[in-house]
Amino acid sequence: MVLVYYDDILHDLALAPHYISTLNDISIRDYKKDYFRCIINCLDLDAYEQDQSGQNDCTIDGAIGIATYENNMSKDPRLLLVELRFGYDSTRHFDKDNMLRKVLHSKQILIPKIVDNQVIFLYTEYVSPKAQSYFNRLKTQYSEIRTWKAMSNKDFITYIDFIQNQPYTPITNIKQLKHQLETACDFNDFVNKSDYWKNQADIYRTKYNLQEAKIIYELLLSSWENYQKCLQDDDTKEYQKIETLKLKNILESI
Repeated sequence: MVLVYYDDILHDLALAPHYISTLNDISIRDYKKDYFRCIINCLDLDAYEQDQSGQNDCTIDGAIGIATYENNMSKDPRLLLVELRFGYDSTRHFDKDNMLRKVLHSKQILIPKIVDNQVIFLYTEYVSPKAQSYFNRLKTQYSEIRTWKAMSNKDFITYIDFIQNQPYTPITNIKQLKHQLETACDFNDFVNKSDYWKNQADIYRTKYNLQEAKIIYELLLSSWENYQKCLQDDDTKEYQKIETLKLKNILESI
């Protein structure tokens, strides 16, 4: 299981139309520098609070949308609070009470959406381990801080990933499919098994699961090409050529 960005949840909130932003823009606004290598969408909670109360120091900077990614699916979409603190050079001026108030108030703003228990505080690479040690010391006294994480911008970029970067996990048992084809007792048995799995791939294709279809088609093509070595008579060789060509044409069209 991995955490992935899930922007859809950002648009479901009433404040979304006016306060959708990016962590990049917040970073540039507050620190005159983009600390992120990729665009990360968020809700700008400071801007929202500024418009509501005239203050912008009583909320966490932003809330991003995340989900848990497993078996080709995003599950449990939720919001994650992210505070940028790149201006700190030590933990000397940390104010836990102010931080606790910011987290609580931010969660209240985001009701009724689910907010992850984690809160991410981003520091420079030099300060982030010191900040995590600071949080660790407070965990026994304040239960709310137990799930706080301090990390650098570089650590954060690898902590959450984009859905498009996730490898596809086949639904079909590819090893079992390959074994079925390799252990076919004769040519007719091989053709029947190949036809069955080609029909399965066609079904996935019509349902727009092209990745699953492509994996099956590619395995069938490879099996047909390998099976050619076992063929003796001209009829079966011609049949093999036709089936191979069909599969190649399908794969080119995907």
